Amino acid sequence: MINIILTPLTTHLHPNGFSKPLIEAYFKTLGYHTTVSYDDHRKPYLSDGRYISIAHKEDVLVFAISDKKIGVDIEKNTPPSKQLIKEYNLNPFTPIKDWCMKEAYFKMTQDRQYDKILIPKLEYPHLEIKYDPYFILVLVEEHDDVKIDIFDGQSIQPLPL
Repeated sequence: MINIILTPLTTHLHPNGFSKPLIEAYFKTLGYHTTVSYDDHRKPYLSDGRYISIAHKEDVLVFAISDKKIGVDIEKNTPPSKQLIKEYNLNPFTPIKDWCMKEAYFKMTQDRQYDKILIPKLEYPHLEIKYDPYFILVLVEEHDDVKIDIFDGQSIQPLPL
């Protein structure tokens, strides 16, 4: 199962842009005693052995949890500069998707060699979520069932589709 959680960053559980208390509050709401830690490369991991990937943009935090390696990125639906499109070899028709793919891939694999190669060659399954005004891309090691929730710091609600 892949759990994708969206949460507004307006909650008191998100002090100074630090997501750990908010993520741990999510687990507490579910009745789990899972904690978030960070390795020497600042990659987050969960105490229960599952994988987690975290991204935020402005006032939204998104985190994805899975038994398999996973990466997530979120960007506002505004096109990047032509310079960035050219520098990272992004498709000019899907630059936000390509950028999110690059970022999610790095978070999943920690492979920075991918930064400058052609994004569309990526062969991992992924999920695209449009959450106005944001675009979210979740990259997974392999297909699995997906659950998307909104967490406000106290309660969990399914994302209305």
